[in-house]
Amino acid sequence: MTKSRFKLLLFLIIVSSSYLFPQVSPDEALKFLQSGNSRFVSGKLDKKDLRGEVKNLQNGQSPYAVILACSDSRVPPELVFDESLGKLFIIRLAGNVATPEAIGSIEYAVDHLGSQLIVVLGHSKCGAISAAVNGGEVTPNIEKLLHYIAPAVKEAKSIGEVPDPVKVCVDMNVKLQIKNLFAHSQLLEEKAASGSLKIVGGVYELSTGQVKISGH
Repeated sequence: MTKSRFKLLLFLIIVSSSYLFPQVSPDEALKFLQSGNSRFVSGKLDKKDLRGEVKNLQNGQSPYAVILACSDSRVPPELVFDESLGKLFIIRLAGNVATPEAIGSIEYAVDHLGSQLIVVLGHSKCGAISAAVNGGEVTPNIEKLLHYIAPAVKEAKSIGEVPDPVKVCVDMNVKLQIKNLFAHSQLLEEKAASGSLKIVGGVYELSTGQVKISGH
């Protein structure tokens, strides 16, 4: 291979990589999400070329944000943030809990795909939170899931009687799962300390469609 051809090949690789893996800062990523949610709430959604995006994304992905969300069918992150294919790396578990599997998935997006923002997204009237707060008989697998929410329930109950204990626990659970991300991932902790990663919480209001972001 001649030197000129080698330089051309190297240039094409760099251009291709920058297209597939653009660097979006944590603050820019957060602004994208907030703007998208504003469009969702107002009903003024961006037009999307999904077929074109399928073709463009066949060789790689570059999600600018990671969303750890609840599995609730009423809270699909792509719609809530008016985003399209390849933009959001989404992990969904009931109660938006940071299990080892969820953390591993998040680490992959941050370390290999270049995502610099993580949002732990809870929502109002969460069924998993209600089950954890109210107690009762559940299957062994659900019990394992509620184990990750239990510390938030304990903290919520420690503040005394409140009009809506589930609402209080939803907020506390988001904060708890963020703490779990830091506590159980050295990678995320180091990147956040360096400023190359931001982790924030959010709560989606079912009655309005609005996401309230906290911790930024």
